[in-house]
Parts: sequence; structure tokens; C-alpha cells
Amino acid sequence: IREMPVSQEVHFAHHLAANEKVTRDRALRKLTRWIRAKSGRQGMEFTEESLMKLWKGLFFCMWMSDKPFVQQELANSIAGLVHCFARRDQSLLFLDAFFKTMAREWFAIDRFRLEKFMMLVRRCFRQGVAFSYGDAWSNDNITAFCDMLQSTALCPNSQEIPLGLRLHVVDVFLQELARMHGGELTSEQATLFLQPFFDILMHSNDRTLLDAVRKNVFFMLLDLDREAAELGVDPSTVKIEGSNGTTGDGDSAEEEEEEE
Repeated sequence: IREMPVSQEVHFAHHLAANEKVTRDRALRKLTRWIRAKSGRQGMEFTEESLMKLWKGLFFCMWMSDKPFVQQELANSIAGLVHCFARRDQSLLFLDAFFKTMAREWFAIDRFRLEKFMMLVRRCFRQGVAFSYGDAWSNDNITAFCDMLQSTALCPNSQEIPLGLRLHVVDVFLQELARMHGGELTSEQATLFLQPFFDILMHSNDRTLLDAVRKNVFFMLLDLDREAAELGVDPSTVKIEGSNGTTGDGDSAEEEEEEE
């Protein structure tokens, strides 16, 4: 019986999930170069199926990693892959496949590994915001990013998206906007970013999700707007400051290590 050839994506996934760290690191470096090379060729687009295969390997690459600093470096490297694609629609498809992978695997993550995967979600969301800023807050980029979120992590009533994943994205939303160039947005741009949350308020039946969106997005924005008015800030922009709430993703520890 003739064996079927193994796709390049499956080959990478196998090595990304290897037991040996040196093998996983080498596979990630090769994957980075391969994505850049393949996405730059005409007619060599990635499909959702191929990216889901890659994310299977990347997920277990994160699963196998230990020690906080190693996990932080790995999360940054994995999330940074979004910028290796030659076309923006391919970058979005990569993020789309990530959130679908996290939704599929969420309940398999034990409590000892949950924190590092929450960190990975934050890092990938951060790079999605960076993608939106690619052309100085291009409205088209913001809309495309938020449409992707509405169909995955922030889908109002999908039974396929775990509540814990949704709540974490809601928690990090304003904080990650604040990281990107001070979080200054025009009213139109802010409205575009808020569209997934308007959609949740209008269509979701989950009281926990609704309460989280009200508290961690809209009430927080009202508090910031009130503070801006007291300080006499230009009303044509919205300045978003990061929350001091705990996120469980290792950001504080990472910043302390960088300062040292």
C-alpha cells in the first residue's frame, strides 16, 4: 500500500509538539521562514484547514513549554507569526484559526496550564490590535479584525465558544487598546472597535457575559470619559488607559524582568 504524502503543515505540527524543546524551537524558526516564503508566492494562499493544522502544533508547542519566562517568549513568538503573512486577509485567517483552536481545546486545558494559555490569548489579541493599527488605525483593518472576533471569540450566542474564553477577551480588550499608541482613537474608530460588544448586548442571552461587557467595557469607558471631561481632554479623541485588574497572564512579572 502506497503511503499518502504528509503535508508540510502536518510535518510542522508534528515537530512543534515534540518532547524536546530544541526540536520545538527549531520547528518554530523554520515555520516562521516558511510562512514568509509561502505567503509571498502567488497562488500559494493558506486555507483555514491548513492553518488549523498549524495551530494544532502551535497549541501543543505551548502546552509542552514550562517555566514562566520561556512561556512568555514562546507566546510572543507564536503571536508574532501574524505579521509574517504577505496579505492582511491571510493574517486575519491565521487569527481566526487561533481563536477556533482555543475554543476547541479550551476545556482540555487543566488548571496548571490555564494561565499560560490565557497569556497566549492576550498576546494574539494584542497582535490583532497591532494588525488594526497597520495603516494608522485604518477603518477597514479595524472592521475586518472586529468582524473576525464577532465570528469567533466574541460571537454572542455560539455554543462552540466557551464562556471562559469570551470573558478573557472582554477582560483584556481595553488594556490592549491602551498599549497601542496610548489608545487614542477617534469616535468613529472607537465605535468600530466596540461593535462586537454592542452585538453582544443586543443578541446574547448569557447574563455572565452581558455583565462582564457592561462592567469591563462600557462602564469603564464611562468612567474614563468622566475623568477626561474633568481634566478638559479634547473630546474628539478617546484616551484609553489600562486597567489595574489582575489578568493572570504574567504581564507584570514579564515587565519586572525587563526592567531588571
